[in-house]
Amino acid sequence: MSGYNDHYSNQDRDRGRGRERSRDSDRRGGSDRSRSRYDEGRRYDDRGYDDDRRPRGDSYDRRSGSYGRNDSYQDRGGYDRRMMDDANRQGQYRRHSGGGHYGPQANGHGGGDPRGYSNRRGDVDSPYGPGSQHGRAPYGDRRNSDGRGPPRGGRYGGGGSRYGGGRGRGGGRGQGPDLSGIQDCTTNILQAEVTEGFHFFEYTVNAENSSGEVLESRKRRAFLFHLGLFDGLLKDLSKKEKDNFRKVVFFNGSTFYSGRPIPGLDASNLPYDMDFRDRREGMDFRDRGEGDTMQIGDVRKLLAPKDLQVVPKQDENPNEVRFDNRTANGTMSFQNQQALLQHCQQTGDEPAYVPSDGVPASLQEFSAFINSALQSALGERLSKWGRDLVNPNKVTRPRGLGVSVYEAFRCTFSVLKKPEEENKAAEGLDFTVDPKVILHDESVLNGKKPGVLALTVDLGAKVLRDRSVLNELVGGKEEPDSDAEKLAADSWNPTEEEKNSAKKKWEGQIVITKHDKRCYSVVGLDFENSAESLEIENLGMNHAEYFAQRKDKTLRCPKFKPMVAVLGRRDQIIHLPAEMVCGNELEQTIKERLPMIANFPPGKRHEAIGKAIEFCQGFLIPGARGTQGILPGLGIQITDKRFSSRARVLPLPMVMAAGLQIPEAKKNMWAPELNRRNYNINPRDSNTFNVVLIHNDNLELSDVRKVYSNICWRVNKLNTLYRLSDKPFRIVKAGSREWHWQAVEKCFADASSLPTENVFVIDFCKPGGSTDPAYPVIKHMLTSHGYISQFVNFSKCPHDRAIGEMKKRSGDILNGVGRQILWKAGARLWWVKIPQGLPTPSVFVGVDVFHAPKEYDPVQKRRVRKRSCASIIVQIFRDQPDRQATVELYSETVAREAGMEYDLRDSLNGAVKNALKELEVDPMSCVVWRDGIGDSAFESEASQEIEGVEEALKDMSLNKSKKTPLAYVVCQKRIDTKLFAKGVNGHTDGTLAAPPGTLVQGIQALKHNTFYINGRAPRDSTPKPVRYVVVRQDDELEGVSLPELTWNMCHDYPNWTGPIKVPSVCMMAHKLAELAGNMADSGQNMNNKALKNRVHFL
Repeated sequence: MSGYNDHYSNQDRDRGRGRERSRDSDRRGGSDRSRSRYDEGRRYDDRGYDDDRRPRGDSYDRRSGSYGRNDSYQDRGGYDRRMMDDANRQGQYRRHSGGGHYGPQANGHGGGDPRGYSNRRGDVDSPYGPGSQHGRAPYGDRRNSDGRGPPRGGRYGGGGSRYGGGRGRGGGRGQGPDLSGIQDCTTNILQAEVTEGFHFFEYTVNAENSSGEVLESRKRRAFLFHLGLFDGLLKDLSKKEKDNFRKVVFFNGSTFYSGRPIPGLDASNLPYDMDFRDRREGMDFRDRGEGDTMQIGDVRKLLAPKDLQVVPKQDENPNEVRFDNRTANGTMSFQNQQALLQHCQQTGDEPAYVPSDGVPASLQEFSAFINSALQSALGERLSKWGRDLVNPNKVTRPRGLGVSVYEAFRCTFSVLKKPEEENKAAEGLDFTVDPKVILHDESVLNGKKPGVLALTVDLGAKVLRDRSVLNELVGGKEEPDSDAEKLAADSWNPTEEEKNSAKKKWEGQIVITKHDKRCYSVVGLDFENSAESLEIENLGMNHAEYFAQRKDKTLRCPKFKPMVAVLGRRDQIIHLPAEMVCGNELEQTIKERLPMIANFPPGKRHEAIGKAIEFCQGFLIPGARGTQGILPGLGIQITDKRFSSRARVLPLPMVMAAGLQIPEAKKNMWAPELNRRNYNINPRDSNTFNVVLIHNDNLELSDVRKVYSNICWRVNKLNTLYRLSDKPFRIVKAGSREWHWQAVEKCFADASSLPTENVFVIDFCKPGGSTDPAYPVIKHMLTSHGYISQFVNFSKCPHDRAIGEMKKRSGDILNGVGRQILWKAGARLWWVKIPQGLPTPSVFVGVDVFHAPKEYDPVQKRRVRKRSCASIIVQIFRDQPDRQATVELYSETVAREAGMEYDLRDSLNGAVKNALKELEVDPMSCVVWRDGIGDSAFESEASQEIEGVEEALKDMSLNKSKKTPLAYVVCQKRIDTKLFAKGVNGHTDGTLAAPPGTLVQGIQALKHNTFYINGRAPRDSTPKPVRYVVVRQDDELEGVSLPELTWNMCHDYPNWTGPIKVPSVCMMAHKLAELAGNMADSGQNMNNKALKNRVHFL
C-alpha cells in the first residue's frame, strides 16, 4: 500500500476501523479544537497532518483495499461511498461563518454570516441579524417572546431549529434536538418469509486448467460453467426454456445452485464432464475451453433450514398433497391458489409441491442461494458494480471535478431471531415488527419457527472518474469527450521525457473501462501504436474496428498514441485505447470534496431507502411485476414494513484526566480540557527523553529548532511522567525517499554513540506529495530496535512559517502531536471507569488482521498480494489508583499467508502468555474483542481462539486450580444496518440518525446474544453502527454488562479524545496490524519486549 501518509487511506479507522476512520489519519495525534469545527471531530496522525476538509466516514472500501479499487469483486470498479456513513462528523463549521439554513440547530447566541462576516447587530430586519429560532442576537433583539426567529433561519444568521443553525463569531455551536431520551429506533431491515414448499439444488463444481492445476479465477470458472451448461448440456432446449433456467441457476465458484433440477444432472449421471466443443457450423468442434476442464461432482436437494422450517398444523392430514402458489419451474408466482391453478391449466405448468424428500440446508448454504437469487433478480434492471446495484441512468456530475456520482444500494438477506424470542434476550427492551406478512397461504401463520428471514436494504454512492487516460495525458484541462479534448489529443506530441514521466505515473495503477466498468492493472504505455494501427491477433481487425463492431463504441481519437497495456485473463497482456479507460484511484482534490458531493443525510437516505425497498418489493411480492417476480417464484416473499426496536442511549462513562472528571458537555471531544490539565509530576521525578531529531533538508535549521521548542513546550507543560529534553540530543538532516531512510540508518548504525535508554525519535518530514514512501521503512528500522518515534508532516501545514489562521491550525496539530508523544511514551492522559462487577485486574485483548491490497509487480509482470498481518493487543486494567497513571500494554504481530483471516489459536496463546509474563499480572477476568470474524466461523475459528486464550490464562495463573472467567465478543463493522431515531417530536421517523451511544438489543442473531452500538453519530450524515456478537460469556461474568463495558472502552482510544466505533484495544490492534502489514517483514522483527507499555503504533 503506497499511501502511508495519505489522509484518506487512513481516514476513518480511528472512529471505527476499516472503512471507518476519521478523515485525518490517526498518525496526526489529535488537536485541541479550541474552535467549534475542531471541537466536532478531527484527528491527526503521527506525521502531523491537517487540512480544511471535513471529515468523512466509513466509506473506505475494504472490499478493494483502497479508495476506488473495487476490482476484487467481478472486476468491477469505482470508488465506493457507503453513503458517507460517518461523513461530516457532527458538523464542521467555519470559524467566522454561520451555519446558514442547514447547520445544526442554533441553541446559543445568534448565528453568523455564511460569507464569513460576523454579526453586526441583533436587528430582526437586518441581513446580519440573529435569524435563529433558539438563538439570541448579540444585543438582545428578539422577534418572538421566547427569542425565536424564523424556523429556516435569518438571511445570513445562524439557522433555525427546523434545519439547524451554525455559529457566528460570537455564537455557540448549535446542539439540535435532544435525542438522549429516545426509546425507539427504526431500521432499514424488512421481514421476509420462505414458503412451505421452498427447496433448491446444490451442485459441486471442479475446474482445472490445461496443466491439471486447480483453476482459481472465479471469472474464468463462471465463463466455462455457462458455456458448458447452456451451449453444451442444455443446447437442445428452446430459447424460452433456456431463459427460464438462467433465471433460477446461480454460479457460486466451487458450487452452483438451481431452483429446479437440471436435466442430465441427476445423481445417477454424476460426475459429469462439461463439453466445451463449438458445434456451430464451420467451427469443426473447436475446443472453446482452451484446454481447461470442468466437472460436476454431486447434487443435493436442500430444504429451508430447520430454523425456518414450516411445521404443518396439528389437524392437517399428513398424506394430503400440498403446494405453494408458484410454478414448479421456479419462474412464476401468484397471489392466490385460484390464479395458480388457472395458469397451470392454460400452460401445462405444474404447481410447486411441498417436497417429501431432501435435507435442511445450513444457514450458510441457504443464505448463499437466496442472496445469489436476489442479486440476479435485481441485476435484470440494474447494473451490478461489485456488491452494489447501480442505476446507470441516475447520475450526477459535479461541475469541474471530472467525476460521476451514481446512487447505489446493497441488498442482503439474513436470518434473525423471531421477535417473540428477541424480547427475552433484550434485557427488558421491547422489540416490535409489523405483523403484516405477505404469505402464500394462511396456514403458514400457524407454523412455529425460531427464526425469521430479514432483508437489509442500504443506500450508497459510487463515484467514478470521467477523465480518461487520454484526457490526463494531454493535460486534463479539457472537458471529457469534448471537441476541445479531441483537438488537444490530435495535436499532442510528447517529448521523450514526457513519455517516460507518463509511464512512471501509470505503470502499476488500476484503470477502469468506461464501457463495462471492468478494472485492469496497467503494465505499460505503448507509444508505438494507436487503436487504428494495432491489430488484434486472430480477429483480423484493429482495436478501433473491434470497439465499433463488438462494443458499439466509435472511438473519437482512433489515431491517438499510446495504447494502454493491461493484464487480462491468465495474466496475458491486452491493449485498450486511452480514451476508453480512466484511472480508478480518485485524485486527492476530489477526495477532499467527497463529503459535499457524495453524502446523504439521514432524511434523504431514509427516503431513498424507502424507494429502494419499493423497487425490491417488485421482485419479492407475488404478482407485483405481472407474474414475473423471480424470488417469489423460488419461494421467497417479503413484508412491506421495516423492523423497529426499543433502544436507549448509553450515558457517558466516567472519564478522568489529571484527577478530574471530564464534564458531560465535553463528552464528544475533550481535547481542549486536556490542554488545560496539570498532572502535577515534579519535573525532577519525570523521565526525560533524549530526542533524536530528523528533519527534511528543505527546512532551515533555525525553523526546525523553533518548531521542536514549540512541541517540547506543549509536552512538558502537562507535567506528566515523561518530558522531552529542552534541546535535541542529535539533529540529523535527511532528504526524501531513499535518502530519508539512508540518513536514519546511518544515524543508528553506531549504537554506541546514542544513549542506552530513553531515546525518542522525532521526524520532521516534508514529502513532495501527500505520501511518504520512507515512512514504513523508517518505522521498521526503529521498532526493530525498540525505539519509539513521532512523525510530523510539513507538507500540508508549514509549521516552520505558519502565520495568521495557519498558525492557529499549526497549534492545534502540534497539541495533538504532544498528546500522542506522551501516549507513545506510556503516559495515560485519561482513564475510563469500567462497569462494576468486572473482577480486576482484568485482561482486555484486541485482535485484528490486516490484508494488504494487490499491487502490480513489475518483475513478475502481474498483480501480487503481500502477506497479511495479524495483530494482538493485551492491555491490563486495574482499580488501583497508583497504577492508572501509566499504560500497561503488550503487543505482538504475526505474519500470515495472503488473505488468511483465521487460525490464530496458537498465536493468541503465545501472545497472551508473553503479555502476562512481561506485565507480571495474575488476572481475575478476561474480555476479548475480535474484529473480522464472520457468522460462519463462530463455532469453529472463534472456539479455537477461545481455547488458546483459556490455556494461556490457566498456564500463567499462580493458582492452577483457578479458572479465569472469559468473555469473547466479535465486532462486525462491515454491515449495512442503519439506525434511525423514532418518536422524536417535530420530526418524521427516519429523518434523524440515532445519536452516539445508542444501544439496540432487540435485533438478535439466531444463536448468540447480539447488540448494536452507534459509536459516532453525526447529525448530517447517517452513521453505521457496529454489531457485537457475544460468542462466549462465562457465568462468573453474567453480572457484567458487556454493552456498557464495550461503550466505555470506546472512550479509551489514545488517539481520539471522544468515542470511537469499537473498543480501544480492537482499534489499537487494527492500527498496529496496518503499520506492520506495510513493512517488508510484516512486523516480525519488532522488539516487543522493549516496546511494552508503549503505544508506539499510533
